[in-house]
Amino acid sequence: MITRASVRRCRVEFHKPLPSVATKRDATTSEGTLEMKPTSSGYADVNGIKLYHETYGNGEPLVLIHGGLTTIGEIQGWCSRWRRRGR
Repeated sequence: MITRASVRRCRVEFHKPLPSVATKRDATTSEGTLEMKPTSSGYADVNGIKLYHETYGNGEPLVLIHGGLTTIGEIQGWCSRWRRRGR
């Protein structure tokens, strides 16, 4: 059971950069973090909702859906590792 006291003791940190693996397509920003460029991006109409998407790599697709307070920029570290095996 989650109590108010246990919630107050929890320390949650958001917006920490994820580790990334440098590749030829990566560029270093002024802050020294890696930035990846998607191979394609755009909007898709999904059940009347305009949904933004980015594609990295080639091959079998792996769909990542961010949630909560996570942004597409924060999962780029994951994309750099997985794009070698798929897109």
